Amino acid sequence: MGEDYSRELYGDLSVEPIFPTVKRVWTEFKEIDESLVDKEILVRGRLFNSRVKGNLAFLVMRNSFLTV
Repeated sequence: MGEDYSRELYGDLSVEPIFPTVKRVWTEFKEIDESLVDKEILVRGRLFNSRVKGNLAFLVMRNSFLTV
C-alpha cells in the first residue's frame, strides 16, 4: 500500500458516545389503564391492524395475547 497523504485531515476519535444514552421507560400492555389518560407512554408490540379515517389514523397494537 502507498503512503496516506490525507492523514493530517483525520483528527482524533473521541471515546465518548456520539449520541447520549436515553433511558426509555416502556409501558407493558397490561399496565395500561385509565390512570394513563393524557400521558405520553412508550409501548412495544407489533402492528396488528391500521386504518385511516379522514385525517386520522387508528393503530391496533398487539403484544402476546393483549391488544391496544
